[in-house]
Amino acid sequence: MLVLIVGVATLGISVLVALFVGHARSEARFTKTISAVHFVTGALKRYVEEEGQFPESLEALADEGDTDSNPLDHFLPGVEVSYRKPAEDAEAGFVVLEVRYEGKTIEVTKEFERREIR
Repeated sequence: MLVLIVGVATLGISVLVALFVGHARSEARFTKTISAVHFVTGALKRYVEEEGQFPESLEALADEGDTDSNPLDHFLPGVEVSYRKPAEDAEAGFVVLEVRYEGKTIEVTKEFERREIR
């Protein structure tokens, strides 16, 4: 009987540890993704301040901007990133950067405002 109780307790602890580790990994991915969004947003903002317009692509941001690396390299594998250069007359709130991961979406507008959609 004691062996059964110890076995069940051990199994329960193992399940809790697995859940905690899974949650910790998810939080780490979230933190890394937010950090990458901040990096790209900052690089876009500096580019617009210096050039007076948005770059043609994120790759052009690396080629023409003040960053030494491709902004896409800051994102983890499996994170979907899309960028759209706004027209000069684009409406306020136009989404220039959209990042999708684990069922969540982060949008950055042409005014550099960030919205998280869960």
